Amino acid sequence: MANAQSFVKGQKDINIGIGFGTSFYSSTYNSTIPPLSFSFDVGITDAISLGGYLGFAGANWRYTSTEWCNIPGSGGPNFYNYTDEYSYTYTIIALRGAYHFAKFIPHDNIDVYGGLLLGYDIVRYQFSTTSACAGHIGLSGSGSAGIFSIYGGMRYRFNEKLGIFAELGYGISYLTIGLSIKI
Repeated sequence: MANAQSFVKGQKDINIGIGFGTSFYSSTYNSTIPPLSFSFDVGITDAISLGGYLGFAGANWRYTSTEWCNIPGSGGPNFYNYTDEYSYTYTIIALRGAYHFAKFIPHDNIDVYGGLLLGYDIVRYQFSTTSACAGHIGLSGSGSAGIFSIYGGMRYRFNEKLGIFAELGYGISYLTIGLSIKI
């Protein structure tokens, strides 16, 4: 890669990553599917890339307790054990654009960049309870919202095609690390 620039017009990169830390659910939730992402970038110029982003994560929360209620025909108020469970999945579909600082970095195997992400977050949820007082309820639904993020990242290439990357920002997670492939 001698005398080469780390990012050039026409370059195509694929990033496949796993995320750490997310704003979609708190630490009381259990991650059922870790934050995973896939992005694709194309060099429009030697400094600007445009591409797409797909992120996915899942989590659930389970609460077990005891309730006091009077169920008709049960002989009076009694204590009953119950479990509430909440499950969520998050899917982000977005477009992204970045500025690559290749002309300021003297190493041809390091690509430092920052950009904007604009997309859509699709949330699916399910709720169920074994509550004797509420009557064993199960609900599900979905919701969606626009998402906007500023992000920054770096790729380090081991050779012409293969490398690793790290990105900070608000996508499916606050920090994403993974494999970068130049195609």
